[in-house]
Amino acid sequence: MSRSFNAPARRSDTALATLDLNLPVTPLTAFLVGAGWSYLSDETLGDGGGGAPYWRLGFERGLGSAAKLRATVGQMFGTFVADARLDLELAPRTRLLVGYEQGLRTRFDEVRTVLTVEGSVASRDGVGGTAAARVAQQRAELTARVRGLTQRSTE
Repeated sequence: MSRSFNAPARRSDTALATLDLNLPVTPLTAFLVGAGWSYLSDETLGDGGGGAPYWRLGFERGLGSAAKLRATVGQMFGTFVADARLDLELAPRTRLLVGYEQGLRTRFDEVRTVLTVEGSVASRDGVGGTAAARVAQQRAELTARVRGLTQRSTE
């Protein structure tokens, strides 16, 4: 199936329902706990969508009156995630947030694995496809058919 550039965009939906708690341990330190449900549907992959539990555990530490450090680990959309964030108050209404997120992948990342020459060729494994295994199979079928026709013509 081919599509033109004018074809309508495919749809992807995500939802995240959570309950997050900040549990103070000291005036500057708190444990972070989160739980809920994450949902992802992606028409590009032709899946019906699916949900998975969401959870996070972490801590937050005040670094004086104008800075906080936060780190968490958990699971979102069925994938392990970890993050770290530094929150700096530069002026009364100006904040700088510096963060790092690891592991958060969506099913779009699975689609991107075939967006290479090798991946594109390998994904064409239908009848008449150009995947290496499919070409080898078609060649073997053609060779057998030619042999059969050759034998009939020499009889």
